[in-house]
Amino acid sequence: MNTHYNTLLTNFIKRLDTLGYSAKLVSHDRTVIRLFFEWLENQKIGIEELTNKHIIEYQNYLKTRPNKFFKDRLLSVAHLNKTFIAMDRLLEFLHEYGIKNVPAPLNHRVEVEKKQRIAPEETLINTSYKSILAEYEQWLDTLGYSNSLVNSCKLRICDFFRWLETKQIQHINLLTNKHLFEYQTYLETRENKMLKGRLLGTVHINWYFIAIDKLLEFLHSYGMENLPAPTNLRLKINHQEKILPFDILTQTEIKTLYDSIPDTYSQYHFKERQAKQYELKLIFALYYGCGLRLSEGYKLQIKDVDFDKKTIFVKQGKGYKDRIVPMNEGVYAALQDYIYNFRHKLKLNHNRLFLHCGQALRLKLKHLQNTCNDENIKAKRIYIHTLRHSIATHLLQNGMSLENIALFLGHSQLDSTQIYTHIVNQL
Repeated sequence: MNTHYNTLLTNFIKRLDTLGYSAKLVSHDRTVIRLFFEWLENQKIGIEELTNKHIIEYQNYLKTRPNKFFKDRLLSVAHLNKTFIAMDRLLEFLHEYGIKNVPAPLNHRVEVEKKQRIAPEETLINTSYKSILAEYEQWLDTLGYSNSLVNSCKLRICDFFRWLETKQIQHINLLTNKHLFEYQTYLETRENKMLKGRLLGTVHINWYFIAIDKLLEFLHSYGMENLPAPTNLRLKINHQEKILPFDILTQTEIKTLYDSIPDTYSQYHFKERQAKQYELKLIFALYYGCGLRLSEGYKLQIKDVDFDKKTIFVKQGKGYKDRIVPMNEGVYAALQDYIYNFRHKLKLNHNRLFLHCGQALRLKLKHLQNTCNDENIKAKRIYIHTLRHSIATHLLQNGMSLENIALFLGHSQLDSTQIYTHIVNQL
């Protein structure tokens, strides 16, 4: 990008910062406007020559451009509209900067198709079931359950009532244990609506019966003693099956991925490229080197790292439990470099170690996977949690006891850690 465009971009970012926009928005606008300037430069269009026609051409180009992170997809409507909003901010800036002949902000947005949402109870035919569902929801709320659990139970009981309607059971008084076991069989053979070609997961089915047990408890409290008692029916969760869908990276593959970091984001200028590569290194330090869960690593703040004791304090991990995780020499050196040579120099509106949101971490890891030249690595399904699974497997391979791995990972029960013995046996 030529010097003139670089100067414009720098001054545009300074203006956004002066106006008090968030660091996240400023970073977003810097990226999309830089890409716009690069497109103009490739088209040999100077900023003084910019017209409405050029802006519309660029907007049409974005609508047909493949998504870099999700192959075979186009940019989402939300992504396009955020880009168009950033371009409008740029046009406002250019007018204030003294380039008066550029177009005014177009205020162009792609319309989002809003699907009309139907309340669950509106899909029920039976007025009796609708009444029970409303009172059940109020009962759960009165007992102090969270909004998410109340909504979850409500949706599942609505599904249950719809199934009863298909079986011509039009009144709750007709419900028997036989119907409950038939419903269990139905759930175990029903296709997953979100993941086509799959059945419902064991955890998903168990949540249905948690909701049904609460419904039966509610109905008994209202004097319907002839109904079945809460079933306490739960399917046994196979922890081995739960973890096997994740691909495990070998120690060599971890090193290959890590060594590929310098090759990432080559299209960015040094400062942006450095920030993105530093975050990639932090992902490996925390999620592989320390075996943290996604939310545990994302919530970490600078104050949680104790370089004197070589430990990291994980506050309220899974199950709201605190724990202290040791740092090995590699993690210690990586975090020192990140915090003292990079993170402390940034003035952000938060004290987290990571600069960006949790969703961005997954995309960064995916970008690294696509950049890597190893075809075996590219073929694997890699998530942030894959790094945690991988370090646990490697520790077991290197002779660490299950008890110590459980402490390291923050597992409450040893059963959760024993799944890695099955993985090691298959490698």
